[in-house]
Amino acid sequence: MQVVWPSVAKVEHMGFGGYNRGGYEHYEEILSSIPQENFTERVKFIRDLAEDPYRRMKYFGRNIVEREIGCEIPPRIFRYRMTVGEFETEFTSDLELRHLPRVINSVPRTAETVIESV
Repeated sequence: MQVVWPSVAKVEHMGFGGYNRGGYEHYEEILSSIPQENFTERVKFIRDLAEDPYRRMKYFGRNIVEREIGCEIPPRIFRYRMTVGEFETEFTSDLELRHLPRVINSVPRTAETVIESV
């Protein structure tokens, strides 16, 4: 249930883990690509994740993120133009440029591939 507190929040909850929900193993799984010794990079990853509800939905699911922020999240669509040599195509994605996959429309991204926002 949602409640209202008569004070300023000191922290923001993110995700579904907690001592009362089976622990924090899922968070370690999310951070497994960043070595524990690289604390600064882990903090940056968590800050970026906290700022972007669309990215959090990938890890925690739409219903959990929408419950956290208290509203419905509209679909996010980015338009891109991809050029490979003399060939060009436009496509849409819900991913930011830096998170696009290595293969788009069955075309692998190579060093000569140029992708720009439209």
